[in-house]
Amino acid sequence: ASFNAAKLKDPNSATAYIGAAWCSMTLNDISTALVDFQAASTKTNVNADFYAGYAFALNANGDFSLSNQRIDEALAANADWELSYDGSLGVHDLRLAKAENHFLLGQYAESLTQVKILNTSFKADVNTVSGRAALSVEIERLRNALGKKLARVPA
Repeated sequence: ASFNAAKLKDPNSATAYIGAAWCSMTLNDISTALVDFQAASTKTNVNADFYAGYAFALNANGDFSLSNQRIDEALAANADWELSYDGSLGVHDLRLAKAENHFLLGQYAESLTQVKILNTSFKADVNTVSGRAALSVEIERLRNALGKKLARVPA
């Protein structure tokens, strides 16, 4: 409610739209979050929280390619990103989402690259069915290890 009031008070501020979008995501209302992130994209003071949140919402909505673009923008804005609202998400979550996005797009080598950033000892031949299966299992293991419950569409 506070972010929505702030949007009315200063409709040119990206901060209010970004905050409202993150709140919508915590309520698992991805469509509303996407509307607010889109509105924020037209403002001038967007930041890494914007790009990261937009990336997570796009991932949850099944737009994996655009999600990866937003992840790249978030990392360019802040290579050590951590959610400024509460620190509950960080750069590792972005890398994991990017690994998942690539996997779901059938870009297994790119997915493996992201997984190896998170787990340097992981090895798999993604040119084989068993290697892709191992990669999928590792993505899920990393998700559980990070302990995050991001909204997402089923794989």
